[in-house]
Amino acid sequence: MEIRVWDRDAESIQDITELYSMKRSAYKSTLRAYKGLSVYRDGVLVLPKSEASRDWIGLDLRRVGRVGDRISTNQIIGIIEISSSYNPQIKDATDREKLVDTIEYLEFTTIIKAAVKLLEGLRKSDRIETDNHSVEGSRTLTDLLSSVDSQELLSEVEEKVKSGATVEDLVQIVKDYSSDTQEKIEDLKDRLVYYGQVASVGSISGFIIHEIRGRMTSVKRYLDYTEKEYSPFNQRIQKSYDYAVLAHQRMIDVSNTFAPIFDAGLRQRKNYCNLLQEIQNSIELLDKKVIDNNVKITIDCREDLIVSMHRGELQTVLINIIDNAIYWTSQKNKKEDRNIEIVVRSEDAKHIMIEISDNGPGIDENDVGRIFSPGVTKKKFGVGMGLVIVTELLSKYDADISVVMPGRIDGGATFKLLLPGKRN
Repeated sequence: MEIRVWDRDAESIQDITELYSMKRSAYKSTLRAYKGLSVYRDGVLVLPKSEASRDWIGLDLRRVGRVGDRISTNQIIGIIEISSSYNPQIKDATDREKLVDTIEYLEFTTIIKAAVKLLEGLRKSDRIETDNHSVEGSRTLTDLLSSVDSQELLSEVEEKVKSGATVEDLVQIVKDYSSDTQEKIEDLKDRLVYYGQVASVGSISGFIIHEIRGRMTSVKRYLDYTEKEYSPFNQRIQKSYDYAVLAHQRMIDVSNTFAPIFDAGLRQRKNYCNLLQEIQNSIELLDKKVIDNNVKITIDCREDLIVSMHRGELQTVLINIIDNAIYWTSQKNKKEDRNIEIVVRSEDAKHIMIEISDNGPGIDENDVGRIFSPGVTKKKFGVGMGLVIVTELLSKYDADISVVMPGRIDGGATFKLLLPGKRN
């Protein structure tokens, strides 16, 4: 047998059509014409005899519920050869649309399904390797919506109508379109559920910001008055005063992390912040977890790097990743051996790259392509929304997040961020 598998997503189709200088519609028509597994006995076609018997082995039914992992009929072109002398018990049914259900037929289909399963494993490994070397971490909502755009379907149908296609031809085009987009629609449904949850958070974030900032204004007014009227303080009071000033600033920083959810016009304005300062601020907001878990965090970052992002959104991104790193390194290692490294370098005049690494248990290869999807988490009480928030925030700035495999420290996790920089 010889079985070839074809990915039908937009990026894969683009690669093929550019390589062979062909139209997308011609590529799809070829796949449609030869799709499925064809069985030849002594050089004569046995299956399929009609469109109805294309999926005689049941690949599409097998794919239900496992859309992303399993291969459909319209992704396969396969030829299987048998002979009357070597395979006498593999016989045609009377309607010529299938084979007779014998023990030999069961063995025959088991072998073919094993080959398809092997191909699925190879494709999955290929996708993981691609993800590991890709700057992109996950498909954003915009990517998903564009991938199910029906404009290409409409163009293909119009072209076929002009060339005199039959109704059956047009129905098959629509069926293939449905199969191609099924995986993306499942992902889109997950995202919509997630955005419904985020909308609830957005509705209360304005109240949170208002309450915190309103109360903190009174606190700051009192602190300023106290310093003006009663300073200089003795050492004990000065220490308490400094703690109060720091606590005030941290509360303001906490409220700022909610601002991106509430302020719809935030990205319509130009925002800049100092990267090293925001890394340090993010770690300070997590200092209780850092101290309680005895995690050592090292930072390698120049003082003059400027990021073209709102500081609240950048902190949200950094806090999510550093918080995960604290959790996982604490799950694996003894207290004296818990390390997180943050390494920053300027890629070019417009981009800054950050790698955040920990020495925790690392990320399973099978999970690399999934961890950016809603609801995917291995934390005991996690909800699987943190990295989705990170991905969506970064996408608004044409920034990216990806996983580096293997991790930089003892096989732990390493996340790479590519942020928009600003010329000094």
